[in-house]
Amino acid sequence: MTTILFTGGGTLGPVTPLLAVAESLRKRHPQWRFVWVGTEHGPERTLIAPQMEFVSMPAVKLRRYLRWESVTEFFRVPTTLRAAHQIVDEYRPNVVIGAGGYVQVPLMWSAHRRGAKILIHQQDVRPGLANRLSARWADQITVTFEEGLSAFGRPAILTGNPVRAGIFSADPSSAREQLQLPPEKPVVLILGGGTGSMALNRLVTDLVDPLLPQASIIHLTGIQRDYQPLVRSGYVVRPFMGPEVMDALALADVVVTRAGMGSLTELAALKKAAIIIPIPDSHQEDNAAMLAAQNAAIVLPQSTLTPNILLTMIRDLLDHPHKREVLGQSMHAWNKSGAANAIANEIERLVS
Repeated sequence: MTTILFTGGGTLGPVTPLLAVAESLRKRHPQWRFVWVGTEHGPERTLIAPQMEFVSMPAVKLRRYLRWESVTEFFRVPTTLRAAHQIVDEYRPNVVIGAGGYVQVPLMWSAHRRGAKILIHQQDVRPGLANRLSARWADQITVTFEEGLSAFGRPAILTGNPVRAGIFSADPSSAREQLQLPPEKPVVLILGGGTGSMALNRLVTDLVDPLLPQASIIHLTGIQRDYQPLVRSGYVVRPFMGPEVMDALALADVVVTRAGMGSLTELAALKKAAIIIPIPDSHQEDNAAMLAAQNAAIVLPQSTLTPNILLTMIRDLLDHPHKREVLGQSMHAWNKSGAANAIANEIERLVS
């Protein structure tokens, strides 16, 4: 039986684009076996387990700089490698595909040594450490942006970033009904990240009261944050949403988010006006700068951001529908369509 291993986790960044690829492959090859290898305690299990077989393994966090944690985690490497070998030996994948994340590197190394084909998808503007380390074993590399074609020192294919099919059939009225939001108010959606950005969540909690008279607020805090005690009428707090998050995205008039490319791609598909607060000193700043250069989003650096500044920007977008429309159209323009199918084509080629 042909077996495809998807890998990624710790955050949801590498997850949603690959789920779109899995959807495309499953339609073509329902007889194939699809398995996801993720982290033991990351947010990805909740999203993936209902859709395909999920296996977890211990992960060693990859760091670009030396810290005490790097020394202690070094001693966990043998355990991680043994787990990767056991998974590869059990499932005997034909192809392993990843888009970054801690578990990717040991799993791809083990799979490559045992003869499996490797495909890496680079969704961000700047390659992360996991993809740069894994590229040496890759049989194919696909990229979202033209800048990525030369990022690995070897040929790559420009595909764009995949979008889950459910985005295109998302139902905003379903989200409004499920979340019990009044029909007369616009909606602001806050995406705090899969594991929860404390800085972003704190900013949001300080502007809830002044914003509620003007808009309903959906606040996804991340699974490691608990803001449930702050819930009140018109302010919906969830640590996490599964596939129903696509309906919430479709409902939102303004989205406040980090700059992970998985989320930004889905906002682009829906032509949403976004205020982006990238994680400081990370690849997200490159993603945000790319969108800002195309006038596709409002980018606010976290280092100088205050609740009042964020509140002012949200109110300005709510008060000016034309600004939201222009941002949404520009956001929609940057991503290539058909990315999931294009990557699925490459996986089929590797299988054959």
